[in-house]
Amino acid sequence: MIKNRIKELRSSANPKITLKELSEKLREKGLLFTDSQLSQYEQGNRSPRNDDIWRALAEIFDVSVPYLTGFTNIKNEETQGFNTVEEFEEYRQKIFNNHKYNPHAGAELKQTFGPGKSLKKIEIIETDIKERYKEVANNLVRDLSDENNEKWLEYGRLLIQEQKLKEKL
Repeated sequence: MIKNRIKELRSSANPKITLKELSEKLREKGLLFTDSQLSQYEQGNRSPRNDDIWRALAEIFDVSVPYLTGFTNIKNEETQGFNTVEEFEEYRQKIFNNHKYNPHAGAELKQTFGPGKSLKKIEIIETDIKERYKEVANNLVRDLSDENNEKWLEYGRLLIQEQKLKEKL
């Protein structure tokens, strides 16, 4: 599970907020969970199924949900419009669909122009999928922050471990 910033924000609050106090603040907002669950959320061992918990935590700490969940380093994303996890996921999907980061958008269009800049021919050029994966990986490494590169690499390592376990079955 990806680490979030609950503990970091709790510790840096002025005055510091204890886990018990945070739990009480969330209950005041009508959210039901156990103290043990909140501790598990903070440690990154579990993730709330209810997005209202993320929104309430973000409100308490005066940060955006993507910042709280570790998707961005910008505390308040209002200018980018991410107020919920769903909105962030929708935006992430749009980025993924962008050719630069989508390995399955490997076909390229080659346009040939004739006299007077009139379009003469359009060809679809298929790219080798392995080469396309390398190109996308290079784009990601170049464009992501160091912190997000670490997260991306950790996710890759976890996928490899899972893949090896499935191969043994």
